[in-house]
Amino acid sequence: MNNLILYFLFFVLLFFSCKRDPEIILDNEAPYYGEIPTILLENYVNRLYIDLIGREPLDDEMLNDVQYLRDANVTIESRDSLIYKLQFDTAYVEGDSSYKFAYFHRTYEMLKVRLLEGASNAYISQDLGNWWNGYVNDSLNNDLLSANKKLLEFNILSAVLESELDYYHGEIGIN
Repeated sequence: MNNLILYFLFFVLLFFSCKRDPEIILDNEAPYYGEIPTILLENYVNRLYIDLIGREPLDDEMLNDVQYLRDANVTIESRDSLIYKLQFDTAYVEGDSSYKFAYFHRTYEMLKVRLLEGASNAYISQDLGNWWNGYVNDSLNNDLLSANKKLLEFNILSAVLESELDYYHGEIGIN
C-alpha cells in the first residue's frame, strides 16, 4: 500500500510540477557580419584552405578571399561560394594544378589515412606487384584456386589506386 501511495505521489509531482517559463531575450538580433574583425575572417579562410585542400592560403589568396567575403557582407551564399571554389574550381593554381585536384587528392589521402592506416601509394603498388607475381606463379603451377584468390586481391588493390582519379572524374562516389 505504501508503494502505491509513493507511485501516486510521484505521478502527481511529475505531471503537475512547475513548468519552466520560456526565456525571451529582447533585442536579440543576429550580428551584422560586415563588422566581423579581419582576423576572424582570415582565420576562417585559413581553416577552409587547410581542411579542404590541405594547405594554408597563399598571401594573394588570403587577401582576395577575405576581400570577397567582406564585399559580400559575409553572407551564407558568399561562404558557400568560397567553399565551392575550393572544391570544384579547375583553373590553374600555383603548386596545386587546381583547387579541384587538390581537394580530391586531399580527400583521397585523408580516407586512406583513416581506412588504410595511411598506406602510401608506393606501398600499395609494391603489394600489388607481389599479388600479381603470386597470381602468375600459381597460374603456371596450375593452382587455379590460389591464383584466383591472388587475382582478386590484385584487383582490389588496383581499384584502390584507381579510386582517386575515378572519384575526381565523378565515376565513383565517396561511398
